[in-house]
Amino acid sequence: MDERRKKLLSKLANIEKDDLLKECEVLIQYLGDELYDERGHVYEVREKLRKEQEKNAQLRAKNENLEATTEAQKIGTAQLQTQNRNLSLRLSSLNQSKSSLNTSLRDLRRAESTRASEEKKRFALMQNEMSTRIDQLNSSFEQSFQVQDDEVKRLKRKLEVAEKRHKDSISSLKLEHQGIIHQYEEDLSNMLSALEECKSNHEREYSSMKESLVRQIEESEAAVCAQQLKNTKNLPKTIEDIDPSVECKYCGASSDNWKRNPNDQSMKMKVDSKNNDPRSSKVKLEEHRTDSQSSVGSENSVGGKRRSALYRRSSRTRREKLDPKLKCYNAWEPNMHGSIDGCERCMYYLTDEERRFFDIKGHHPRINLVRGGCSPSCPIFPRNEHEHPVRICHKCYHQTHVLMLK
Repeated sequence: MDERRKKLLSKLANIEKDDLLKECEVLIQYLGDELYDERGHVYEVREKLRKEQEKNAQLRAKNENLEATTEAQKIGTAQLQTQNRNLSLRLSSLNQSKSSLNTSLRDLRRAESTRASEEKKRFALMQNEMSTRIDQLNSSFEQSFQVQDDEVKRLKRKLEVAEKRHKDSISSLKLEHQGIIHQYEEDLSNMLSALEECKSNHEREYSSMKESLVRQIEESEAAVCAQQLKNTKNLPKTIEDIDPSVECKYCGASSDNWKRNPNDQSMKMKVDSKNNDPRSSKVKLEEHRTDSQSSVGSENSVGGKRRSALYRRSSRTRREKLDPKLKCYNAWEPNMHGSIDGCERCMYYLTDEERRFFDIKGHHPRINLVRGGCSPSCPIFPRNEHEHPVRICHKCYHQTHVLMLK
C-alpha cells in the first residue's frame, strides 16, 4: 500500500488538477466497488458463522439428549436388574411350590384310586340290591295290574247296564215329550181360537162405539152452531146497548166504567176474525205492562238462578255499548259447566211468553243450550266467591267481549 501511495503522490505532482480530479473519481469508484465486494464477503462470512453456531447449538442439544437418554437407560437397566433378581427369587419359590404340589397331587391320585375302587365295590353291591328290588316290584305290579283288569271288567259291565237303563229312560222321556208337545199344540190352538173370537167381539163393540161417538159429535156440533147463532143475535150493536151491571171476565171492571173511559189505554181489545164471520171472532183483553212489571223474578235472577247486575232491564237496552274500561282477555271455555243449560244473555232478552215456553219445554229457538262460559274472574260478568261462573254461548261471548255490546 505504501508503494502505491508513493507512486500516486509522484504522479500527482506531475499531473494537473483536472487530471487529478479524474484520477480521484476513478480511484473513488474503484474503492467503492472494492468496498461493496468486501461487504458482500463479510456478510457471507457472518452468515456462515451464524449457521455454524446454530449447528453447534443443535449438536449440544443432541449431546444433552443423548446424555439424558444414557442416564435413563442406566436407570432402566438398574431397575431391570432388580426386577430380574426378584423374578429369579419368585421363580425359585414357584419351583418349590411346584414340587410341593406335585407331591400333593401324587398323594391325591393315590387316595382317589383307593376311593374309586371302594365306590366300584359299593356300586356293585347296590346294583345287586336294586335288581332284586326291581324283580319284587315287577311281581307286585303284575299282581296289581291283574286286580285292575278285573276291576275294569267289572266297571265295564256296570257301564253297559247303566247305558241300557239310560237308553230306556231316554226313549220313555221322548214319548212323554211328544205327548206333552201334542197337548201343548192342542191347548195353543184352543187359545188362538178363543183370542180370535174375543178380537172379533171387540171389533164389533169398537165399531158400534165409534158410530155412537160420531153421532154424538155431530149432534154436539149442531147444538154448538145453533147456540152460536143464538148468541150472535143477542149481541149488543153499540157500546150504549151493553148492560151496565155486567162485569168484565178478565179484569172485573164494570161495563159502565168502560163506557165512560172508551179511550183508556190500560185496556186493549183484540178481535181476531176469519172472513168477517162474527161466530169465529175471539175477544182478548191485554193490559199494557210497565217495564218494572214485565220482569220475571228478582232484578238479578234468571229462572231462579243468580244473574249478573249487568242484565237489569231497567238500566239499559239491547244494543247499548258496554263500558270501555271493562275488558276481559279470557278465552271462551266450551266446557266450563258440567251440565247443559240455556245461555243467560239469550234468556235475558226473552219475553214472558217465551220464558214460559222455555220453562215448560226446556228449549226455545232463541236460546242456545251450552256448557260453556267465561272464567269467574271476568270483569264483564262479575261473580262472588261462592257463585258459579257466567254461562254464555259463543255468539253472546263475541258480542260482549269483542263487539262490547250489552
